[in-house]
Amino acid sequence: MVKSSLSQLSCLALLSLSGCFVNTQRLLTPMPADISPLPGGSLEQHPPGPEEVVVMRHADPVQLRPAGSSFGHPMPFYSKQTRANAGAWVFSGHGGRAEILWASGGSALLHGKTTVVVGSPSRGEPAFLLKELERLTLNFGSEGGARLMGGALLEALGGPFVIERRSVELMRIRNRSKVNGTLRFRDAFINLDPGSVVDVPILPMGAEPIPADPDLRDLPGEEFSISVRGAVDVEETPEGTSFTGRGEHEIQGPGLRLQLGLGERALLSGLDKIGQAPSAPAEEPEPVEEPVVVDEDEFSEVEEPEVVEVPEVVDAPEVVDEPEVVDEPEVVEEPEVVEEPEVVEEPETTNTPEEAPEPR
Repeated sequence: MVKSSLSQLSCLALLSLSGCFVNTQRLLTPMPADISPLPGGSLEQHPPGPEEVVVMRHADPVQLRPAGSSFGHPMPFYSKQTRANAGAWVFSGHGGRAEILWASGGSALLHGKTTVVVGSPSRGEPAFLLKELERLTLNFGSEGGARLMGGALLEALGGPFVIERRSVELMRIRNRSKVNGTLRFRDAFINLDPGSVVDVPILPMGAEPIPADPDLRDLPGEEFSISVRGAVDVEETPEGTSFTGRGEHEIQGPGLRLQLGLGERALLSGLDKIGQAPSAPAEEPEPVEEPVVVDEDEFSEVEEPEVVEVPEVVDAPEVVDEPEVVDEPEVVEEPEVVEEPEVVEEPETTNTPEEAPEPR
């Protein structure tokens, strides 16, 4: 009896606790994942490949993450050169400089905060995959091109091509080589002549080249290319190119995506003038003033003006130079003459008998 009562009490306690359970979490509930399962990481995106390159450290800081590894290590000063397989990551920090060398002659010189992944041409990848950019100098060999930030593809046979980060959403490509290059940006195909400079936006949606649709047919045109697909009638008229919808179709062009309803008609005019320099406006001739017609009668009645004699010009008198004033000589006073004193003769003294001394 005691054991059964204890078991009943324990069951009642468990039921009461389960009924009184309250979720004490005060924050928001965990957010569900938008993508399930999650995409693979960098190890799955860039697995090791058979190709091999040489990585050189020119200035600190430089780090190397070998292919198939989840972490990198700095390259010390006593080990400035090493080999790496395709799929390796090369990091260059602020003030650092590193170089990736291919056996065919291609190279990538990283300046500042720049990150490049070594691609695997055997898997259909370009030779260089750009992940972070401050400044990068590329020389292409036979291994392929480079995939820029956003996904645009740069291809050439030679170099150098200098790529710089201009802002958060803009990078600049300079062709400093003697060969032509090509840039595939979504559905655009841009030729890079020697010395040309192109600013390329970094789009959040990506700029991977869009593969050509085999169902598209190009219409003849010199500057503005138009492609159509599906049931649509195309007719050239004096006003321009006319399109009439006959079913499911699409009209494409640079910056143009057009779909018409059944029987609807669209006219594109002025396509032949796109890309031409505007003609200079014709200069209007200056208006010429008409001469004033004077009647002969009025001209005869006008009295001739009196001729005023011009007075003769009198020569101005010559100016005579005044004689120079000569300073008068100073008068020197004569010294006073001092009279000599008169010499008085003393009288001679003579002994007279009267004045003789008396004898003693």
